[in-house]
Amino acid sequence: MGNIIKKANRIFLSYRRADSQNETDQIYKALVADFGSNCVFRDMESIPLGVNFKDHIDSVISTCDVVIIIIGDKWKGEINSKRGSRLDDPNDFVRLEVEAALQRNIPVIPVLIRNTQMPEEKSIPSSLQVLRFRNAVSLSSNSNGLIQDPIRLLNSIKEHLVKADEPFVLSGAAKWLYISVLLLVGWAVSQLIEAFFNSYLKEQPQLIQLLIRVIFILLIFLLGNKLAYPVGKMIAFFRKPK
Repeated sequence: MGNIIKKANRIFLSYRRADSQNETDQIYKALVADFGSNCVFRDMESIPLGVNFKDHIDSVISTCDVVIIIIGDKWKGEINSKRGSRLDDPNDFVRLEVEAALQRNIPVIPVLIRNTQMPEEKSIPSSLQVLRFRNAVSLSSNSNGLIQDPIRLLNSIKEHLVKADEPFVLSGAAKWLYISVLLLVGWAVSQLIEAFFNSYLKEQPQLIQLLIRVIFILLIFLLGNKLAYPVGKMIAFFRKPK
């Protein structure tokens, strides 16, 4: 039993302004042109006043289907001889964004710019080590700083979004259990309706009474089908390894 509800695809751009502002602006415009401005998110540094910024970052990224991490030669931030790079700070926004993305079962795509290589193991915190094993895409720029070919990145994102947009499907014993519950609820609702409108129903022929019950059961069944996707996503979230 599938569900026909589709949700808007959401793409999150993680970057460090001092590292990749120009390239990020270009990638953002390319993504907006393909997916729309309502589906592309960036600039977590504009977090509303008074909110817990860790929780806010986690909340926003939890709604996204794909996270793009733009990495240039200054991605780790300014290096301080006493405290290391900005990425070594547990409260660094870029680090929090990447950590939140890696903790979820969603595609995380590193985008390497200006011939930058993936960070070495010893150069990034342990919480980000998994990022080194994510398949990356390299984007080159011309002498004017314009990205030459973002098509590979766009195609990769589209592939992931097609998978994210597939309807949730129940199968096996779970499907029949779900159907049984829906039928039981539908029957219970029809009985409740009958109790409230007992005098009216008694005046109707047996066939009409039967049709009324069947209609309510079907309505409950259709409503349950609409709820299959969010219910399935909720089950998958709680069953997902932490």
